[in-house]
Amino acid sequence: MIPVRMLLPIALAACATPGSGPTVVQLAEAPTLDQSERAVLSYLSRALKDHPDSLKQFKITYGPMPIRDLVIRGGNEQAWLVCFEYNAENIFGVYTGLRTYGVALQRYGNEATVVSSVSGIVVNNQCPNN
Repeated sequence: MIPVRMLLPIALAACATPGSGPTVVQLAEAPTLDQSERAVLSYLSRALKDHPDSLKQFKITYGPMPIRDLVIRGGNEQAWLVCFEYNAENIFGVYTGLRTYGVALQRYGNEATVVSSVSGIVVNNQCPNN
């Protein structure tokens, strides 16, 4: 039997092998403001009633800002937070006033796609002026 005092240096040496430091995640290039705007407007066209007629005001207010450790399709992936505000009609035909929302975008080549809406808690904590 090998004494424990002889196994300890071997175990510690295994932990100090070259290249075993923290993994550095390479961030993909952020979507441009134009790509972000197109992605959000495409998302809203599917989400809003009577779009584009119901959408009266729209602007991106913040981002894109990197989001780390977003779980999409069962794995951690990189995405970008975009905050935006808009005014649109609700189901009663009444304009709700400007409200701030957030989405997570991913970039695929020259286009960005909304992969998730973002909870109000994240929007309240991350989007300026909320």
